[in-house]
Amino acid sequence: MTLQDFDKQIETTILKKGKDYFKNDNVEFLEEIDKGYWVANVSGRDDYNIEIQSGNKNTIKSYSCDCPYDGDICKHIVAVFYAISEASILKIAPEKAVKKSPKLSFDGLLNKIELKEYQDFIKYYSQINKKFKDEFELYFSEKDNAIDLEKKYAEIIKKTIKTHTSRGFIDYSASNKLGKELNQFLDTAKQYCSKSNFRDATVIYQILIKEVSKVFEYCDDSNGYVADCLEAAIDELTAMINAPVSFEFKESITSFLKEELQKKIYFDYGDFGYNLIDTYQVFCIHTNQTALFMEFIDAKIKASKNDEYDKKFFTLTKISFLSKIGNQKEVQDLIQENLEISEIRALEVEKLIKNRDYETAKKLIQDGIKIAETKNHSGTVYSWEKELLRIAVLEKDVTLERYFSKKFALGSTLDPLYYAQWKNTYSKDEWKSVIEEVISVIDKKVNDSVIKNAFYREIHLYSNLLHHLAPIYIQENYLDRLLALVQKQENLNTILMYYSNLKKQYSKEILDILIPVVEKEGDKSEGRSQYKDLAKKMQSIIKDYPLEKERILDVARKLKVKYPRRPAMLEELNKLF
Repeated sequence: MTLQDFDKQIETTILKKGKDYFKNDNVEFLEEIDKGYWVANVSGRDDYNIEIQSGNKNTIKSYSCDCPYDGDICKHIVAVFYAISEASILKIAPEKAVKKSPKLSFDGLLNKIELKEYQDFIKYYSQINKKFKDEFELYFSEKDNAIDLEKKYAEIIKKTIKTHTSRGFIDYSASNKLGKELNQFLDTAKQYCSKSNFRDATVIYQILIKEVSKVFEYCDDSNGYVADCLEAAIDELTAMINAPVSFEFKESITSFLKEELQKKIYFDYGDFGYNLIDTYQVFCIHTNQTALFMEFIDAKIKASKNDEYDKKFFTLTKISFLSKIGNQKEVQDLIQENLEISEIRALEVEKLIKNRDYETAKKLIQDGIKIAETKNHSGTVYSWEKELLRIAVLEKDVTLERYFSKKFALGSTLDPLYYAQWKNTYSKDEWKSVIEEVISVIDKKVNDSVIKNAFYREIHLYSNLLHHLAPIYIQENYLDRLLALVQKQENLNTILMYYSNLKKQYSKEILDILIPVVEKEGDKSEGRSQYKDLAKKMQSIIKDYPLEKERILDVARKLKVKYPRRPAMLEELNKLF
């Protein structure tokens, strides 16, 4: 390609775009700094630097451009080809062929502007762009104490929210954009903090808390961007407790929190209200207003008598608060009055265990289990039983430890940690008879259930046995028994679940199981995703058994012959070859 015939060898679309750039004078600088070595600057979305090296008879040897285009030749390079070609045809110096001077950088432009020009521009632009005027005033707000910063930010944040509201609603897409814009206010507040301007930063945090909390009544915030902004504002306001600010300043934040927490909106959506209460608690302690917080929390407890969650939260918060201010007697009284709340009962149980009063602790736990069972709170029952196991270990009560560790080990899925704990309570000889008895009981239970359900086929029996016994066989390394159950399976995914456990010791046997099942899986497969999944599994088997590769490929060949009209299957299987 030469500078004379490049237009015959470049893709038409790129050539046209490059020619338009050249005609519109986007080539702003061009110079041959050495024989056949050209440098140029082309303006587009940004300014781009181009280098071109030519050889004998104007042959183009190399070219480069620092734009993000990832093809071979971009429109900027083509524009420079046209500029060099024109300079050569007209026999003029390239710097004269390009009429424009090199474009100033932005910083260079700023340095050329006089103070009066700056001021005139700002006055003019403020008149035609209200947003710029607001942002300009806020940026320099610390230079004018007369500016009502709270009012200004309230207006701007409300306007930002309104911009993304359509017909009284903020949809999923708009909430994403709103969240990003609200985060810019957080960034501004952090900049204020970095300059020790905590007053202005706090104004922003408080406005965000007040205004954003209202948004959730008419906003689809499934992505959580708006909620993240509100949570961040609460976190940053909480951090103000450690800022080098006056006592009076902290008191003003306490007053703000007291007022806001009277609003129901904070408790209707998410955990914002509960997080604000934690913040309020901290500020009340630091401003010596403990009585104020006690009055607030007592009112909340009284109002939450019919709401189990709120009563639990506010009571636990009061206990935490009393502990922080050192009122241990009231803490104990409150715990005793609210033992029906499992989390509070757990605090008392923990204290009793610490004092080694195991009998009282066990009685409290047993009562807690009865309360949880009446409420059908199985998770709470489980938590209490774990505490009984913990006490059994402390008391060296082997019988109780065996009972609970076995129960937790053989739950809906086998738990290896509790299984090991259960096993360690027996000697090696004892354990052998214990686990065989357990296996026998499970085997009988599964068989009995199959007999009762006449519609079950034999495969269901072995699938159930595998599900219940395989985890034990793996723990005990009874791989021969595991293999016997796996050999009865017809589902590829089920077999592959235990493939890694068996492939080392029973490589031939597991492969003999897999080959026919893989073919059956191919017969059942439908659609690209299933073909792709099957080929991936076959590739994994080949990787583990490289010497048996041909056996797997034979299955692929059979499937290709069987289903010549399934192009997607053929395409995926061909990748194995």
